[in-house]
Amino acid sequence: MAEYPSLDVSAHLRTHGANASYERVIVGEVGVADHVLNRAADLDADLIVLGVPGSRGMTHLGGEDTAAALIRTSPTAVLLSA
Repeated sequence: MAEYPSLDVSAHLRTHGANASYERVIVGEVGVADHVLNRAADLDADLIVLGVPGSRGMTHLGGEDTAAALIRTSPTAVLLSA
């Protein structure tokens, strides 16, 4: 498995009082959007924060990309960040 740089975003958010966590997973048969929604439900999450590369996520919401699927089906608030 490839090594990824350390992303300590959750530690930064915790310094500001947020109950944040970070986990890296390998998605298999279940799609990314379904996995994120399942984990959000398991954790009783109040917010899903999703990084969307470039402007594609906002202009391509009619397609079947991960951002569109999350926005369309999430019972939890979703914050997109480009």
